[in-house]
Amino acid sequence: GLSLTSLVLLKVALGQPACRGIEELDFVNLWSMDQVRAALRMVRRQPPGSESDNDERLDNSAEPARDDNIDKQGATIRTLKFTAFRPRERMRGAGRALAELLVQEFFDYAKRGGCYDHVAEFHLHAYPFGSVGSQVLAPAVAQNTTLNVLRLQDCDLQSDSATSVAQMIRHNTTLQVLDLSDNPYYLSSDLTWEMTVKVLIRHGLQHNTTLLELPLMVSRRTGRKALPSRTKLDKHLKLNRFAHAYFVATALPKTRGSSTVAPRNGGNATGHTESTALATGNETKNHRCDSMELIPALWPKLLGRAAIKPSILHRFVQDCATVLCS
Repeated sequence: GLSLTSLVLLKVALGQPACRGIEELDFVNLWSMDQVRAALRMVRRQPPGSESDNDERLDNSAEPARDDNIDKQGATIRTLKFTAFRPRERMRGAGRALAELLVQEFFDYAKRGGCYDHVAEFHLHAYPFGSVGSQVLAPAVAQNTTLNVLRLQDCDLQSDSATSVAQMIRHNTTLQVLDLSDNPYYLSSDLTWEMTVKVLIRHGLQHNTTLLELPLMVSRRTGRKALPSRTKLDKHLKLNRFAHAYFVATALPKTRGSSTVAPRNGGNATGHTESTALATGNETKNHRCDSMELIPALWPKLLGRAAIKPSILHRFVQDCATVLCS
């Protein structure tokens, strides 16, 4: 754990050009809210076009924000980690206080643009904000548009936090990984697990098309020898990965060396290799996949895969409506 003075010195060091290559920062064993606040402010940057000397803080305090962020000439932190919150004395209501602090000092500032745009991964390990804290975090995470990876490992999430997690999944459109590992209450019994999966799917994954991974690793504290079946969860995640491969690949430039076929209706010769791989489930990275190039015989299989999940089918049909109607 670092003292406040050490955090200030670390901020100064990271602001130097020599630290420009540093992309990951892990704060271990912090013991006070002030330390967590100082660590978050250290990574925060001023939004473009704002005057650092006159920037009004979100908490309306008189303290200037000029020295609260790393200089843009120094390190660019892509992965921000907080591992093990160890308060030196018992704190009443620590879970809600931790969550409110994270919302105030990270997620609220992320909405402004330019403050935390450089942070793509946010890890919280052994920060026991619990179900009460998850209710505070849920709206903020749902509205966040900067993070691709969020890890809430060993955060004392109870089974009743599944509704809050589902809210995050349903409304967030940028998260690709949401890690809920080492929260044993989800796996405390078969009934708890089934209810958790049901809530996550019905109120979250059913409406989400961007989440690709949802780890729920077994914790030794559960006493279970094996992880219960997660077939239903994986079904939705596989469909999301399928859609991600299609929509991301469609935006990429066409690669050289793809096979070509004779053009139809006087069009240019195009390759079918990448589209065939998509419809058969064998997606290949960095290969363009254009719906106009799809072999006609594979259209039923492609639509059949997308139709299993209404949100995926809606997004897919929106993209291909002109092709389907032609």
